[in-house]
Amino acid sequence: MVAWTSIKREARAVSPRDVNRRLLVRGLVLIVADTVIGDLPRLAMGFYSFMVLSCIGVSIILLSLVRYWRTAILLPLALGILLLHPLLDVSSLPLGLRLVLHEPVREGTRSLYPLIPWVGVLLLGYVVGRDATSGASKTKLWLRPSGFCLAFFFMVRLSGYGNGFVNEGLFTRSFWYFSKYPPDLPFMAWGLFLTFLALPALRRVCEHGVPTVLHPLMVYGRVAFFFYLVHFYLLGPTRGVLSATSGKEFGLPMTFAIWTVLLVVMYLLCLWYYQKKLTRPNFITRYL
Repeated sequence: MVAWTSIKREARAVSPRDVNRRLLVRGLVLIVADTVIGDLPRLAMGFYSFMVLSCIGVSIILLSLVRYWRTAILLPLALGILLLHPLLDVSSLPLGLRLVLHEPVREGTRSLYPLIPWVGVLLLGYVVGRDATSGASKTKLWLRPSGFCLAFFFMVRLSGYGNGFVNEGLFTRSFWYFSKYPPDLPFMAWGLFLTFLALPALRRVCEHGVPTVLHPLMVYGRVAFFFYLVHFYLLGPTRGVLSATSGKEFGLPMTFAIWTVLLVVMYLLCLWYYQKKLTRPNFITRYL
């Protein structure tokens, strides 16, 4: 997002300084939204979290400062963070700083999205996004790292390096248990493998226009921040009410049915808000 929108704005003669200002504001809006809106339910439960929106916000602010660095610098930096962060020892730092940077704690004040290694993921995404706007073959640009991430996944999962959970072998269920909070190397490698693999697939499917069946995804994507904030207050309470009224947890088929209905509701809300963004442009609709 940062790479493509920044390049498009500069192509419309928007000054680099104004592009950086927009990125800084967007990063701050994400942090404020996470603190004020996203953390209200968590504060009611007695803890505060440095969560995903804050992590993305800080990362976007950092990107605004380094986005002109050459790929020869940014790519090794991103890969270095991703590959070497399991060796990082932050035990001598104050607890709050450890929480935000690298070492989440699951009791009391929580930080499930530490800046390291997620900054490495965002730097990698920025490099790939920026290079994808050049004349190079995008399919090759995406398929090569997809294959590398798949091979790297099996390598680290079998070696044990950077693993959040141990496993009992390749053909066991435990082999596919990864750690997202905080992210371990197998989790990131598998996620990036699927992401890079999906990009050329979507490019092929949408080569002659977006198919009708994928139009709802376009609506979600155009107001992704709005979707994220609203879904907490729609999906969470709905699940709680249904569980309380039924007196039991739902199985997988019913869960998917409820999930589908709620996605339809979210689609209608997102479509309404997207129309508001088009007809009533202002500071809120620009950044939310």
